Amino acid sequence: MQSINVLTILFFLSLIIAILAKPEQRPAIHRNIFIIAVILILVGGSLFYAYCPALEKAFSKRSWPITTGQIDSSQVVGDRAFRPLLHYHYYINGEKYSGMTDLHVPGFGGRMNRLDAAEKLVKLYHPGKEITIHHNPENPEISLIRTGPSYTDYLATGTGAILFLIGTVIFLMRMIQKVKKSN
Repeated sequence: MQSINVLTILFFLSLIIAILAKPEQRPAIHRNIFIIAVILILVGGSLFYAYCPALEKAFSKRSWPITTGQIDSSQVVGDRAFRPLLHYHYYINGEKYSGMTDLHVPGFGGRMNRLDAAEKLVKLYHPGKEITIHHNPENPEISLIRTGPSYTDYLATGTGAILFLIGTVIFLMRMIQKVKKSN
C-alpha cells in the first residue's frame, strides 16, 4: 500500500508541474503524465483484479452453515495496532472444535480509537457469551464469527478501482489532446 501512496503523490506533483510549466517544457511533461497514467492503470487494475476474488470468497462464506458456540477468552492484544483476540469453541455432530479471531478489526486510525474499539469488542464478546459460528461445511475446523470481507479487502479493491479510473481519465484526456493537435 505504501507504493500506492508514492504513486499518488508523484501523480499530483506531475500535475502541478505540468500546470506551472513553461510552454516549451510541456511536451516532456505531457509524456511523463502519460507514463504515470499508464502506471496508475496497471497498478489500479492489478489491485482490483487481485482483490475481487477475495471479496467474492468472503461474501460466499455468508452461506456457510451456522451453529452456536461460546467465547472461552477475550483480550486486547498489540502494542500499536490494538485488536481483540477471541478464543471460542463450538460443537458439530457432537465433536468439539475451537477457533480464534481478531474479528478483522483494521489496524488504522488513532491509537486511542483502536484501543477503545478493541476494548469495546472484548467487553461485547466476554468469556462465556454464546455466539453464532459460521463453519465451513467441507471442513468444520474452519470457522468465523463475522462473515464478509475485511477492511483490507475493501480498501485494496476500492483503491485499485480509483487508481484505475484516474489513470484511464488521464490517458483518455491525453489521447484527446493528441487527436486535437493532429487535426
